[in-house]
Amino acid sequence: MRQKHQILPLPSSVEETRSDVEASFRLIREHRDRVKQDARLELEKEKLRLEIAALKRAERSGSVEGSTAAVEDELNDQERRGKHCAQVVAEIKQIKSECTARGKTVAEMQCDYPNLAVWQVVEKLPNEDQETFQHPTRWGTPAGYAHGLLATFYARRAATIKDWVKRHNRTLKSRTPHRSL
Repeated sequence: MRQKHQILPLPSSVEETRSDVEASFRLIREHRDRVKQDARLELEKEKLRLEIAALKRAERSGSVEGSTAAVEDELNDQERRGKHCAQVVAEIKQIKSECTARGKTVAEMQCDYPNLAVWQVVEKLPNEDQETFQHPTRWGTPAGYAHGLLATFYARRAATIKDWVKRHNRTLKSRTPHRSL
């Protein structure tokens, strides 16, 4: 048997509308708080996973001392890679935008912005990738292209690079306070 949809009556007053809007905002705030809590829990879970991996390595090598230092180093290394990858992705988006919108060449961009991190990445790439980098119209989506370049640079898969960037962005979101609605 088919269910009939209940048609809600329109609010009869401004006060009812205001209370409905306030209730909606309250639900949105509660949802946002749950999402922030989930991000914090994911970060904690990742830290625990890394700590367990470091303890297992220390146990295998026979030295439990310094295992917390190993966890700290691994966490810092992961945060550093994620930050670097996120920075390069943003820079590649900026380069593609300026090259396509303003008609600049990559060489002009390198003269205008010599301190971008992407230049060090490109220097270490194979010649074919360096040649493709000179033609932003061949890149496709800037983020996908950046993940591919960084995958070659770090000798990892593009999905791994994407995960590093996501993890970095999550840590940034969990560290910055959000303004209230």
